[in-house]
Amino acid sequence: MSTNFGSKDGILIRTMKMEDYYHVKIFMREHFYTADPIFAVAGEDASKRMQQFYEESSDHISMIKEGTSLLAIDEDDGERIVGIVLAGSLFASSPEEIRRRVIEMEHCSLKPIFMFMTDVLLKANVFEKYGVIKLLYSSKTTVETSMRGKGLGTRLAAALMEVGRSRDFP
Repeated sequence: MSTNFGSKDGILIRTMKMEDYYHVKIFMREHFYTADPIFAVAGEDASKRMQQFYEESSDHISMIKEGTSLLAIDEDDGERIVGIVLAGSLFASSPEEIRRRVIEMEHCSLKPIFMFMTDVLLKANVFEKYGVIKLLYSSKTTVETSMRGKGLGTRLAAALMEVGRSRDFP
């Protein structure tokens, strides 16, 4: 499978590697936890708690190790990260596991939002509806604020679909 999804306008999209994770965490602190509308509504305290939750969780690491997460880098600016997709395999039992983890969250103002999102995932029942046993789940997609509106998110989504096809996701 290709790990490089091409360069356009100096922006290269490639598969994320474990050695990228340190810089990915910094990127998420600057462009996900502070810029995502859900975190903006929840306030700084909730944003910091969710950042800590995700950084202590093994979810991101397992997605990177799976080879299904992507990185967009600016080749003209010292390979600065300008976009990411954290994605991984989801199986029929995964939505219930996600729901259990959300229920166990303590003192989080975002818990109702996560419960809603988990309920949508459960009620959509895509595994039964489409007769699949696994799917590629895009957990987080973030583009640097200054790069938004330039089609980078679309390019990341297209590259992720290529990852899914190459790995035989239905």
